[in-house]
Amino acid sequence: MSESPTTNEPLPRSRNRWALLLIVVAFAFYIPLQIILPLRGLHGNDFKHIYLGMQALTEASEPYSPQAILLQASLHGFRPGDNFNPYVYLPFTGLAMAFLKPFTFPVASLVWFALNHIFTLAAAWFMATGLFVSPDEKQRWRSLLFGALVLVLALNFPLFRTLTAGQLNCVLLLCLAAAFNTFMRQRDLTAGAILGFAAMYKLAPGLYLLHLALRRRWRALVSMFATCATLGVISIAAVGWSIHLDFLPMLKQMSYGHSTWEEHNAVFWKEPANQSINALATHLLVSGNGFTNPWLELEQRHANAVTKVITFALIAAYIAAVWPCRRADITPQPDSRREAALFHTVLLLALLIPSLMWDHYMLLVLLPVAWLFVDSLRQHCHLRATIILLLFAATAIPWPFAAPENTSGARILLMSMKLLPTLGLYALCLLAAKPHRIAPQKRCHHAAPPAE
Repeated sequence: MSESPTTNEPLPRSRNRWALLLIVVAFAFYIPLQIILPLRGLHGNDFKHIYLGMQALTEASEPYSPQAILLQASLHGFRPGDNFNPYVYLPFTGLAMAFLKPFTFPVASLVWFALNHIFTLAAAWFMATGLFVSPDEKQRWRSLLFGALVLVLALNFPLFRTLTAGQLNCVLLLCLAAAFNTFMRQRDLTAGAILGFAAMYKLAPGLYLLHLALRRRWRALVSMFATCATLGVISIAAVGWSIHLDFLPMLKQMSYGHSTWEEHNAVFWKEPANQSINALATHLLVSGNGFTNPWLELEQRHANAVTKVITFALIAAYIAAVWPCRRADITPQPDSRREAALFHTVLLLALLIPSLMWDHYMLLVLLPVAWLFVDSLRQHCHLRATIILLLFAATAIPWPFAAPENTSGARILLMSMKLLPTLGLYALCLLAAKPHRIAPQKRCHHAAPPAE
C-alpha cells in the first residue's frame, strides 16, 4: 500500500506535460494559419457594412437602405466603386460595436481582428471547462482539451473566413460556450443573461427562449427575457422607435426565396456559399435559378414549400425530444447529459431554420461537435466518435461550392457540402437527448433541476 502514492503521482505530472506540449503545438499551427495568413488576406467584406451601420446608428440614422450605407461610405473614406452588403442586424448590434466609432475602417478592422482571436480562445477555454461537470474530470482533462480545441481551430476554415471577412461568429461562439458552461452548472440567471445578449446581438439565439420555456428553466427564461428587454429599451432610447421599425421590412426580406436588396439584384438566398435548406431546395428544384441545372423544372414557391416542410419536420423532432415527461415510463430525474444534448440541438436548429446559413457560420458547430465527441468517448462509443469527427471535418474544410462540376446531376448536393453534415450532427444530438426509461409502475413527475 505504501507504493501507491509513488505509482500514482507521476500520472498527473505526465498529463500536464502532454497538455503543455499539445498547447504549444496547437499555437504553433494557430499563429501562422489563423493570424498571419488571415492578416495577409484581410478584406473585411462583411465588416464593412457592420462598421458603416454602426456609424449610422451612432448618429441616430437608419442603416438599412443602400443610400444610408453609401452615405456613410462616402463619409468614411471608402472609394466610390467599392461593393457593399446590407446591414441586416438589429440596431443593438451596431450600438454594441460603437466602441469602434473613433477608428478609421482599416484600424477598426485590425482591432476587430484582434478581438475575434480573444473571443475565440476564450470560447475554447469555456468549452474545455464546460464539457466536464465532474471537478475530477475537469481537473484531469481541461488543459488537454483546450490544447486540442486550439489545434482544431487552427485548422478550421470557417474561422479563417470569419476572420478575413470580419464576421460576428466569434462573439456568438463565446456567448454560446459561456452560456452552456453556466447552464450546465445550474447558474440559470447568468446563462439566461448571456443568451439574452446573444439574441439581441444576432437574432438566431432567440430560439433559446422557446427552449427554456419548454424545459421549464424559469429563472433562465426570465433572465434571458429581461436581458433582451433591457437591451431593447437601451437601444430604443439611443436611436428611437422608427429605426427599429425599419428593421422589420429587412427581416421580411430574409424569408425563404427572397433576399435583402433584391431590388438591386441581390440573390443571397440561392448563392452557392449559402448552405441553408432553402438554398439546396432552390438549386435542386427551381428552373432558371442561375446557378444549377435543377433536377426538376419548378418555381421558387415550390422550393419554399419543400423548405417549410423540412423545417417543420426538424422543429417537430426537436419538440418531441424536448417535451418534458410526455410518457409515464420516462425517468423523472433531471439528466445532465440530456440537457446538454438539447442545448446543442437548439444551437444547430437555429442554424438550420433561416434562409441564410453561410459557410462561415460552421464555426459555431464546434461547440456541439466537442460535446458529442467527449460524450461518445465517455460512453465508449468509438465508432460514433469517429463519425462525429468525419462530419465535423466536412464542415471545417475549404470547399469549392460554385465549381462547375457541382452545378448538375447528383453533384448539386455537393454545392451544399456543409448542410448535409450539419443535419447529421443535428440527428446525433437528438439521439443523445433521448430520455432514459424506467419501470412501468413508476410515474413521471415534473421536477426542477437540482442545484449542484
